[in-house]
Amino acid sequence: MMLTDLQQATASLADRAWPEDRGNPHLADCLIARLAEETGELAQTVRLLAGPRPGRPGEAAATQAEIEDELGDCLFLLARIALATRADRAG
Repeated sequence: MMLTDLQQATASLADRAWPEDRGNPHLADCLIARLAEETGELAQTVRLLAGPRPGRPGEAAATQAEIEDELGDCLFLLARIALATRADRAG
């Protein structure tokens, strides 16, 4: 998939899922905050890929599907940030 394809799919989904984001002059700032949250979730999932940490009873190991889910969330937000900032679609 090319970046332009990702951006087009992202724009379509975001427009349907978050219509309140349309016309928000601070959208890029909001998306950066969401990306920070998702990056933290990705980091936690990556740490748990090797298994539960010592001294953390009840903590479950992460699965490959969870890693892929968190990566997808981050990629989705990066594409939305590119759109919100009018980053070059071809670059």
